[in-house]
Amino acid sequence: MRDIKFRAWSKEWNKYSKPFTLHCDVINFTNPNGLGTIKSLGDEIVEQYTGLKDKNCKEICEGDIVLHAKESNMTSKCTMIGPYAIGWNDFEAHFELIGCPVHGRLIYKSYEIIGNIHEDKHLIEQRKGG
Repeated sequence: MRDIKFRAWSKEWNKYSKPFTLHCDVINFTNPNGLGTIKSLGDEIVEQYTGLKDKNCKEICEGDIVLHAKESNMTSKCTMIGPYAIGWNDFEAHFELIGCPVHGRLIYKSYEIIGNIHEDKHLIEQRKGG
């Protein structure tokens, strides 16, 4: 997992803090019985919210599988392509559609979440022909 760092501006001192990270070792889950439970972070896979929402206003996170609306140059109609998984591109430092030949970068509300890479891997395998 990459480091996510922050800095804070002090109005009082007119200067920035040293870079810092937000640490959390306890997470909230709803267990299989429907009860809320607090759990220590162990071997869970942490996935970051991208800051974007899909066309249904659902938050898009790393690991989500989405359909992507591709606008036609000739008309104003959109066709949905995909599915593609959301991932982080270390080299270009942005979230992207993994393996999308058309447009890798995320654009606000041009997506629909249809699953995730942990529970719905078959969606990606079907697109790849596997």
